[in-house]
Amino acid sequence: MKSTALFAKTYRRNFNRNAQAQVSIELTAALIGCILLLTGILKIFYWINDSIIKQQVAYQSTRITPNADFTYTPSKLDFVK
Repeated sequence: MKSTALFAKTYRRNFNRNAQAQVSIELTAALIGCILLLTGILKIFYWINDSIIKQQVAYQSTRITPNADFTYTPSKLDFVK
């Protein structure tokens, strides 16, 4: 009877150690996964931000600057019947 109680106590102690080790491994894997996910999200954010800036610069370079002393004179082509 003593050996069964001793086995049960030893088994329970070893089970708790294994369970704690498994929790530590799972926590480490989850933290690494969160860090990788956050890094990916930040890279996508910076890529989108950079592409928006490049598009805006390209758009601004194609715009015509307004001329203050330009006056519009209608021609005959403006009044199409």
